[in-house]
Amino acid sequence: MDVLRLEDGYTTDGGFAGNKGRSARPVPMSANVRRVLWPLCEGKDGDELVFQRRSRPGEPICGSDLYRRFVSACKRAGLPRLSFHELRHTFGTQAIRVFKVHEAQRTMGHRHITTTERHLRYAPDAEGSAKLSELWGDRGARDGGTSPRASANVVPLRRAA
Repeated sequence: MDVLRLEDGYTTDGGFAGNKGRSARPVPMSANVRRVLWPLCEGKDGDELVFQRRSRPGEPICGSDLYRRFVSACKRAGLPRLSFHELRHTFGTQAIRVFKVHEAQRTMGHRHITTTERHLRYAPDAEGSAKLSELWGDRGARDGGTSPRASANVVPLRRAA
């Protein structure tokens, strides 16, 4: 199964902080992410850290070191400098396009659905056009809205007196 299991989070100083929501959760991993991360995981025990301090193997990397590595990788790849929060927001706006809102909530580790709902404005409504066409009648668009079916579903606007 192509998932990342997020169990622990660490503070900027490298101390244990728990993860978002304080519970372990699986996060789907795309094939291209798996290809990049696999060499970092190969030969490690399932309990070993993927990102460790270079100076102290076995200890979690601190946030500033991780961010420095990230910025360096972005520079080498010719990508703009982003924050981890911007990456998380980008993930959310992309995930909401293909996941149901509760799936995106679970994947992102949001405790409250209202947090996930911020990303809903990015969700496409593939059926919106079809719903409107059905409401106002398919022929209504072709004949300028004068078909009986179209006019039966249209409520005329009235000016306030």
